[in-house]
Amino acid sequence: MARHGAPVTRVFSAAAYALWLCVRHWPFGIHNLLPGIVAAGFAMLFGAVDTRQEFLSWERHAYVSTLLSWTVAGMFDCALLLRLLPRRHGEQGHVDAVEGHADTV
Repeated sequence: MARHGAPVTRVFSAAAYALWLCVRHWPFGIHNLLPGIVAAGFAMLFGAVDTRQEFLSWERHAYVSTLLSWTVAGMFDCALLLRLLPRRHGEQGHVDAVEGHADTV
């Protein structure tokens, strides 16, 4: 099973990165625990893999589940940013800013 070490390393790396984001952006990054827990869980499940067919099934499930959990965490990020960032009070201000930028260039 030594040649199957790369996928496990990738999944553990995704878990470590998610946990790092959670700690770095605390308390606003708590939703990054989801991909961290999913990736770490699949990395631990790798210990039960014995055959190549089981490995291929594990790899497919690990990648798809980890990517879906990152997508969900990204949606939480987007919702948080939309809630916390100030809203514009009209599109005219945006048009003026673009025209002002074009004049400076």
